[in-house]
Amino acid sequence: MLAGVEPKPLKQLAEHSERAGRVSEWLSYGEAAADRATEIGDAATATELLQRLLKEPGLPAEHVDRLAIKLGQIAHTGLDQHDPTETLERLLSDRRLSTSARGEVRLYRGLLLLRQAGGLVEARSEVERAINELSERPDLAARGTAVLAMPYVGQTPLDEILPWLARLTEYRSKAAGELRLSLQANEFGSRMHLGDATVLASLDELPEEVATVGEQRHLARLRCNLADACEWTGHLRIADELLRGGLRIAARCGAPFVISTARATRTRLDWLTGEWAGLDERARRMLDEYRDLFPVVSELSLVLGSLAMARGEWARATSHLTETGAFAPDEAISPVAIAGCAGLAWTLLSQDEPAKACADVDRGLDILRRKGVWAWSGELGPVAVAVYLAADREADAARVVDEIAAGIAGSGVPLAVAALAQCRGRLAEHRGDRTVAMAHYREAVARYEELPVPYYAAMVAERAATCLLPTDPGPAQEELSALVDVFDRLGATRDAARCRHLLRDAGGGKPSRRGRRGYGDELSPREEEVARLLACGHTNREIAGILFLSPRTVEQHAARVLRKLGVTSREQLKN
Repeated sequence: MLAGVEPKPLKQLAEHSERAGRVSEWLSYGEAAADRATEIGDAATATELLQRLLKEPGLPAEHVDRLAIKLGQIAHTGLDQHDPTETLERLLSDRRLSTSARGEVRLYRGLLLLRQAGGLVEARSEVERAINELSERPDLAARGTAVLAMPYVGQTPLDEILPWLARLTEYRSKAAGELRLSLQANEFGSRMHLGDATVLASLDELPEEVATVGEQRHLARLRCNLADACEWTGHLRIADELLRGGLRIAARCGAPFVISTARATRTRLDWLTGEWAGLDERARRMLDEYRDLFPVVSELSLVLGSLAMARGEWARATSHLTETGAFAPDEAISPVAIAGCAGLAWTLLSQDEPAKACADVDRGLDILRRKGVWAWSGELGPVAVAVYLAADREADAARVVDEIAAGIAGSGVPLAVAALAQCRGRLAEHRGDRTVAMAHYREAVARYEELPVPYYAAMVAERAATCLLPTDPGPAQEELSALVDVFDRLGATRDAARCRHLLRDAGGGKPSRRGRRGYGDELSPREEEVARLLACGHTNREIAGILFLSPRTVEQHAARVLRKLGVTSREQLKN
C-alpha cells in the first residue's frame, strides 16, 4: 500500500524493506530517502540511513563506493560526527571499498576528526595520507590541502603551514565554481588569522548569491570562517557583517555545522563587544546542544569562563577555561587555547597567586611561540606582562612586549595592536614612568573603544586612573566613578566592586549596590551578587575578597538572602 502513495514515503518503505530482508528494495528506498533528506537539509536522517545501508551484510560491493562517498559528503555538513567517523574508519578496511574511492573516504574521515575532542593530530595525518591517495583527483587533493593550510589547528608551526597555504593559493587560482568557493573559504580565513588584512580587499569580489546548494554552503562557510578570523584579529564590525550574511545563507541552504561554528563565533563576538545580556544562558544552552563538536565547545567554554571571571566566580571560571584546550594544545584550536591560558592566569592573579599564574602564562606563550602567529597575542599579551611583573620577572615581561611588537609589525591585527599599547603601559608603570604609562594607556583605551571592546577599554582606563590618583586625585576619582557604571552595565560585578573599593580608599564616593529600605522581600542588587556567589559555593571570606567587602558585611547580606528566598541553608540555595 505504501508504494502506491504519492509522494512515496521513502523512509517508511526503506524501513519496511529492511525488516523484511529485501536487500534490493531496502537499498533502493534507503538511498532515495537519504537523497531526499539531503535535499531538504536533514543531514542527520541522511547519515543515519546511509550508515545502516553500509552495515548491511548483503550489500553488493558495487554499491559500497557510492554510498560511502555520499556518507562522507553529507556527514561533513551535519552535526553527527562520531558514528559516521567510525563507519568510515571501518570501511577503509573493507575489501569491498575500491582503491579509487579510498582516498576520498579517508579525506572525509579526516574532516570529521577535525571536529572531535582528541582528533586533531589523527585528522591531519589522515588528510595528508588521503592527499597522497588522490593523485588522480586534483579537486579533492585541493580540498585536503585547504585543511592542512589552516594555521589554527593543533601545534603545527607556521613554517610548516605556509607551504600548504602557498599550494592552496595555487589550486584556488585555477579553480572555478563550487571548488573555488570551497578553497576560498579556507584560504581567506587562514590568511586573515595570520594578520593578512589584504584579504578584506577581496570581499567586494564575493558573490551575494550563487546558484547551487553546494555553492551556497561554501559561500556561507567562507563568510563565517572569515568572520571568525576577523573576530580573533580585531576587525569586529566586519566580523559582525560577515556573520549576519553567512548565517542567513547557511540557514537557507541547510548547513548545520556552519551554523554551529558561526553561533559560537557570535557568542565570543558578543563577549568582546560588550553584549553580555543573556549571553551566559545562551552559551550554556549551546554548550549542551553542540557538546560533541570540540571546536564549538572550546570557544563556548572560553566565553563562559570569561564571563565567570568578570563576576569573580573563580572555580566556575577555572572549570570552563580548562575545557578550552589550554592543557592539550596538540588537540586544540590554537587561539582558543592561548586565550584559555590567559584566562586561567588572570583568574589566579586576581586571587593574588602570581607564581601559579606564571605557569599558565608560560604554557600559553609556549603555544604562541611554537605556532609563530603573534596575531593571536591580543588576550595573552597583557595578562602575561601583568603576571610577570607581579612575579618580579620584569625581563620576561619586557621580552613579551618585544616579541609582540616584532610579531605583529606590518600586520592588520588591531586587537593585538591595542594589547601592545596596554603592555607597554604596564611596563612603563612598573618602571615608575607614569607619564609614559599614561600615554600608552590612553592609546590602548582609544584603540579598544574603536574596535569596540568596551570591557578591555574599561580595564585599561582603570589602570590609567590608578596611575593618576597620586598626582591628580580629582579626575582619577571621576574616572573610577564612571567606570563603576560601565562595569555594572556590562555585568562585570567583580570589577565594579574593585573600582568602588579604590574610590573608598581614595576618599571618593560612589553609591554602593547594598540593599536599602524599599526592596522589601526582593533582593537588592548587592544581595543578588552575594546570592549568586553563595550558589557557586563560595564562603563568606571568599565573597568578601571578590566584592571587596568585610566578612561581617557579607554575613549580613547572606542572612538576608536566605530569609528573602525562604531557604534555611546554603545547600538549598545551590539547588
